[in-house]
Amino acid sequence: MVLDKTIYLALDYCPSVYTLVHEAVHIWQFQKDDIWFSRAASVFFEWILLQSRCRDCPYDYGGFSGLQNANASGHTIKDFGVEMQAMIVENYYFLLTSPGGQGEPDFPLLEKFALQVLSG
Repeated sequence: MVLDKTIYLALDYCPSVYTLVHEAVHIWQFQKDDIWFSRAASVFFEWILLQSRCRDCPYDYGGFSGLQNANASGHTIKDFGVEMQAMIVENYYFLLTSPGGQGEPDFPLLEKFALQVLSG
């Protein structure tokens, strides 16, 4: 969990580097995106509501087909929720650092959307 510029972890939990990348995206969002300041309460309560209905839903950007549809519709990273954005960057980093990952068919779209997060 991230609040402001700090990643909070359970004392008995050792996260993967991919989880740390995901959480670092949230720090970046806090620093660069006005969503946290202009709509922080509504974003938080929307996240809590989604978590109560479906634990994984806030993170599900639709995979490769979701990115293809978003790209074809002219959507940008801002059209995805904050958890989806972090998952896109996490999945991009996974392929970026995996042997042969950059040759995967979904790598170019993951890269396109991940770089929008990082440049945003």
